[in-house]
Parts: sequence; structure tokens; C-alpha cells
Amino acid sequence: MIKGINLDQQGRCKHWHTDVDVVANRCAKCRKYYACYLCHDALNTHPFVPVSLDTEETAVCCGVCLHQMTPAQYLHGRL
Repeated sequence: MIKGINLDQQGRCKHWHTDVDVVANRCAKCRKYYACYLCHDALNTHPFVPVSLDTEETAVCCGVCLHQMTPAQYLHGRL
């Protein structure tokens, strides 16, 4: 579900790999989750386009449990 370069089991990539780097973001253009925008841009022919913060669609995915959240749910800490 989460794409990226050198991913571990919780979605950390070669660019971001601290204990808290387990959140993937969905690209608004290709609609896929990536560990980070650097991974996205390295693996695609288009640049990463963030999903709008005011959308009701899921745009954030937890790499630990794969729970998908809207931007509002993520920003307000609601599962």
C-alpha cells in the first residue's frame, strides 16, 4: 500500500527513518501513498501533489497499522 525507496515494515524510507516517521501521504495526481515526496518524485514522472487539507477523502496512512485518515482526522489526532 505504501510505496517508497528502501521501505521498512512500518513505511519508513531511505529519506525519513526515525521512530516517528511512519506516516505516508497520498499524491493527489496518482492517488497512491508514498513514504515521502522525495520517494514519490524519484519513482514517478510527475511531481508530488499534496491532497487538499479541506478534503473529506483519506490522504494520510499510518505505516504501523495502515489506518487511513482524512487530513482533518490526522491533524486533530482522531482515529
